[in-house]
Amino acid sequence: MATNTSQSTGDYIPASDPLSTSLDFIEELSKSGIVLSPIKPTELMIKRGASAAGVTPKQAQAVYFAMIALGE
Repeated sequence: MATNTSQSTGDYIPASDPLSTSLDFIEELSKSGIVLSPIKPTELMIKRGASAAGVTPKQAQAVYFAMIALGE
């Protein structure tokens, strides 16, 4: 939980915390077209990818791993 720090005027500003800093960093990455994804996709991710591409879940998973350069 972020704490507050006071300025000389008596106003309170939120103190920075590691989570907020991390979220700000991730937001900046996304603005430049970079997204973060899990190393291992969830079953739902595989299922939806397979459905969208008209391939088997195994093929969808292989494509996912190829896209993040892990391969099986």
